[in-house]
Amino acid sequence: MAEYEVIVKRLEPLRVVGSSEDLAGFDEISQACGRMYPQLHAALARNQIAFNGLSRALYEDTGDEDRPLRITTALPVPDGITIEGDGLTTIALAAVERAATTVVRGAPDRFHDGFRALHEWIERSGDRATHFDRELYIDCDGPPDTWVTELQTILEPRWSATVSGDAER
Repeated sequence: MAEYEVIVKRLEPLRVVGSSEDLAGFDEISQACGRMYPQLHAALARNQIAFNGLSRALYEDTGDEDRPLRITTALPVPDGITIEGDGLTTIALAAVERAATTVVRGAPDRFHDGFRALHEWIERSGDRATHFDRELYIDCDGPPDTWVTELQTILEPRWSATVSGDAER
Protein backbone atom coordinates (compact mmCIF):
# COMPACT_ATOMS: atom_id res chain seq x y z
CA MET A 1 0.00 0.00 0.00
CA ALA A 2 3.06 2.26 -0.26
CA GLU A 3 1.60 3.86 -3.42
CA TYR A 4 -1.03 5.66 -1.31
CA GLU A 5 0.12 8.77 0.55
CA VAL A 6 -2.22 9.58 3.43
CA ILE A 7 -2.85 13.19 4.38
CA VAL A 8 -5.00 14.23 7.34
CA LYS A 9 -6.88 17.44 6.65
CA ARG A 10 -9.97 19.49 7.41
CA LEU A 11 -12.93 19.22 5.04
CA GLU A 12 -14.74 22.53 4.64
CA PRO A 13 -18.53 22.78 4.98
CA LEU A 14 -20.44 22.46 1.75
CA ARG A 15 -24.02 22.59 0.46
CA VAL A 16 -24.92 19.82 -1.97
CA VAL A 17 -27.95 18.40 -3.69
CA GLY A 18 -27.99 14.68 -3.09
CA SER A 19 -29.73 11.45 -3.94
CA SER A 20 -29.47 8.44 -1.62
CA GLU A 21 -29.98 4.74 -2.04
CA ASP A 22 -29.47 1.79 0.32
CA LEU A 23 -27.50 -1.04 -1.28
CA ALA A 24 -26.92 -4.72 -0.51
CA GLY A 25 -23.20 -4.42 -1.28
CA PHE A 26 -20.34 -2.66 -3.04
CA ASP A 27 -21.07 -4.45 -6.32
CA GLU A 28 -24.24 -2.32 -6.67
CA ILE A 29 -22.45 1.05 -6.50
CA SER A 30 -21.75 1.49 -10.22
CA GLN A 31 -25.37 0.90 -11.24
CA ALA A 32 -26.67 3.14 -8.46
CA CYS A 33 -24.36 5.96 -9.56
CA GLY A 34 -25.51 5.45 -13.13
CA ARG A 35 -29.08 6.14 -11.99
CA MET A 36 -28.43 8.94 -9.54
CA TYR A 37 -25.87 11.27 -11.15
CA PRO A 38 -27.97 11.96 -14.30
CA GLN A 39 -30.88 12.89 -12.03
CA LEU A 40 -28.64 15.32 -10.10
CA HIS A 41 -27.25 16.92 -13.27
CA ALA A 42 -30.80 17.36 -14.62
CA ALA A 43 -31.79 19.10 -11.37
CA LEU A 44 -28.86 21.52 -11.72
CA ALA A 45 -29.87 22.25 -15.32
CA ARG A 46 -33.54 22.88 -14.34
CA ASN A 47 -32.32 25.34 -11.72
CA GLN A 48 -29.82 26.98 -14.11
CA ILE A 49 -26.85 26.06 -11.91
CA ALA A 50 -23.53 25.46 -13.63
CA PHE A 51 -21.84 22.22 -12.63
CA ASN A 52 -18.39 22.98 -11.16
CA GLY A 53 -16.90 19.58 -12.01
CA LEU A 54 -16.52 18.21 -8.47
CA SER A 55 -19.05 15.51 -7.70
CA ARG A 56 -19.04 13.42 -4.58
CA ALA A 57 -20.19 10.09 -3.23
CA LEU A 58 -20.81 9.72 0.49
CA TYR A 59 -21.04 6.33 2.18
CA GLU A 60 -22.44 5.31 5.53
CA ASP A 61 -23.41 2.15 7.34
CA THR A 62 -27.22 1.78 7.56
CA GLY A 63 -27.25 -0.87 10.27
CA ASP A 64 -29.65 -2.88 8.07
CA GLU A 65 -28.47 -6.45 7.55
CA ASP A 66 -30.06 -6.74 4.08
CA ARG A 67 -29.04 -3.32 2.74
CA PRO A 68 -26.09 -2.24 4.92
CA LEU A 69 -24.57 0.41 2.64
CA ARG A 70 -26.09 3.83 1.97
CA ILE A 71 -24.64 5.80 -0.92
CA THR A 72 -25.45 9.44 -1.41
CA THR A 73 -24.36 10.95 -4.70
CA ALA A 74 -23.94 14.70 -4.44
CA LEU A 75 -23.22 17.82 -6.48
CA PRO A 76 -22.42 21.23 -4.96
CA VAL A 77 -25.07 23.96 -4.98
CA PRO A 78 -24.60 27.64 -4.14
CA ASP A 79 -25.70 29.05 -0.78
CA GLY A 80 -29.35 30.06 -0.90
CA ILE A 81 -30.31 27.38 -3.46
CA THR A 82 -32.48 24.51 -2.25
CA ILE A 83 -33.49 21.61 -4.48
CA GLU A 84 -36.04 19.15 -3.11
CA GLY A 85 -38.37 16.49 -4.52
CA ASP A 86 -38.13 13.52 -6.88
CA GLY A 87 -35.81 11.76 -4.42
CA LEU A 88 -33.44 14.74 -4.20
CA THR A 89 -32.65 16.83 -1.16
CA THR A 90 -30.32 19.70 -0.36
CA ILE A 91 -27.84 18.79 2.34
CA ALA A 92 -25.56 21.04 4.38
CA LEU A 93 -22.42 18.99 4.95
CA ALA A 94 -20.79 20.19 8.14
CA ALA A 95 -17.08 20.87 8.33
CA VAL A 96 -15.03 17.84 9.27
CA GLU A 97 -12.08 18.70 11.50
CA ARG A 98 -10.04 15.64 10.56
CA ALA A 99 -10.28 13.28 7.62
CA ALA A 100 -7.67 10.82 6.40
CA THR A 101 -7.37 11.23 2.64
CA THR A 102 -5.51 9.67 -0.26
CA VAL A 103 -5.61 10.08 -4.03
CA VAL A 104 -6.37 7.21 -6.37
CA ARG A 105 -5.41 7.44 -10.02
CA GLY A 106 -7.44 5.08 -12.16
CA ALA A 107 -10.79 3.40 -12.44
CA PRO A 108 -13.19 2.86 -9.53
CA ASP A 109 -12.05 -0.76 -9.21
CA ARG A 110 -8.93 0.69 -7.53
CA PHE A 111 -10.94 2.47 -4.82
CA HIS A 112 -11.13 -0.66 -2.64
CA ASP A 113 -7.32 -0.78 -2.34
CA GLY A 114 -7.22 2.95 -1.61
CA PHE A 115 -9.79 2.69 1.17
CA ARG A 116 -7.99 -0.36 2.56
CA ALA A 117 -4.75 1.67 2.64
CA LEU A 118 -6.56 4.50 4.46
CA HIS A 119 -8.03 2.16 7.07
CA GLU A 120 -4.70 0.38 7.60
CA TRP A 121 -3.01 3.75 8.08
CA ILE A 122 -5.72 4.80 10.56
CA GLU A 123 -5.25 1.60 12.55
CA ARG A 124 -1.46 2.06 12.69
CA SER A 125 -1.78 5.73 13.67
CA GLY A 126 -3.98 5.02 16.68
CA ASP A 127 -6.80 7.12 15.25
CA ARG A 128 -10.31 5.81 14.90
CA ALA A 129 -12.48 6.05 11.82
CA THR A 130 -16.17 6.85 11.89
CA HIS A 131 -18.55 4.87 9.70
CA PHE A 132 -18.45 7.58 7.03
CA ASP A 133 -16.35 7.49 3.87
CA ARG A 134 -16.41 9.87 0.91
CA GLU A 135 -15.13 10.09 -2.63
CA LEU A 136 -14.32 13.42 -4.30
CA TYR A 137 -14.08 13.08 -8.07
CA ILE A 138 -11.33 15.52 -9.06
CA ASP A 139 -10.89 14.62 -12.73
CA CYS A 140 -13.15 12.01 -14.27
CA ASP A 141 -13.63 13.45 -17.77
CA GLY A 142 -11.56 10.88 -19.70
CA PRO A 143 -11.45 7.11 -19.75
CA PRO A 144 -11.78 5.55 -16.25
CA ASP A 145 -8.12 4.50 -16.15
CA THR A 146 -7.19 8.24 -16.20
CA TRP A 147 -9.53 9.34 -13.40
CA VAL A 148 -8.25 11.14 -10.30
CA THR A 149 -10.30 10.66 -7.14
CA GLU A 150 -9.66 11.65 -3.54
CA LEU A 151 -10.84 9.08 -1.01
CA GLN A 152 -11.76 10.44 2.42
CA THR A 153 -12.40 8.66 5.71
CA ILE A 154 -13.76 10.81 8.50
CA LEU A 155 -11.87 10.41 11.76
CA GLU A 156 -13.36 10.50 15.23
CA PRO A 157 -12.47 13.61 17.22
CA ARG A 158 -9.39 13.24 19.35
CA TRP A 159 -9.59 13.45 23.11
CA SER A 160 -7.63 16.25 24.74
CA ALA A 161 -6.69 16.93 28.35
CA THR A 162 -7.93 20.09 30.02
CA VAL A 163 -5.85 22.12 32.42
CA SER A 164 -7.40 20.24 35.34
CA GLY A 165 -6.50 16.91 33.75
CA ASP A 166 -10.08 15.92 32.94
CA ALA A 167 -10.63 14.55 29.45
CA GLU A 168 -12.97 16.31 27.08
CA ARG A 169 -13.85 16.13 23.41
